[in-house]
Amino acid sequence: MPYEESVGSYHFDLHGLDQSLIDAINEYPGTAEKYLRQTGNKLKNMAKKASPAGKGEYNGKKTKHLKDRWKGEVKGTSGANLSYELRSTAPHFHLVERGHEQTTPSGKYPANGHGYVQGTHFFERAEKEWEASKDLDKRFNQMVDDIKKKVES
Repeated sequence: MPYEESVGSYHFDLHGLDQSLIDAINEYPGTAEKYLRQTGNKLKNMAKKASPAGKGEYNGKKTKHLKDRWKGEVKGTSGANLSYELRSTAPHFHLVERGHEQTTPSGKYPANGHGYVQGTHFFERAEKEWEASKDLDKRFNQMVDDIKKKVES
């Protein structure tokens, strides 16, 4: 199943499948949505688990941790148009994931020479772990079996 990744977002859908399977999915979109949501939520839980804890504080104010800022959503109305989008609502996600320059308030690099903070790539690792678990394939096969049972009965 195709997917695309952007900064703080992961998206996969049901495009590119066999036409007979798409027809069955269109007949039972609720079943397809259920399995798509289960698969996406598995990735979301892996992303939460891999997210760094952080301090939970910014300028003396309590903030949500990065791990508490994941939102997963099934989009689309019919079976073939269904997709799952996982994104982080944290405004600093891309800085932690990919790294960033660190400067003083005046825009200069610190005197200790540490002007770049390396990215943790935690979401990238979680994504690879999720793909290695073959959860998408397992859920997809379960969905096909479930749809076959509904068609046969």
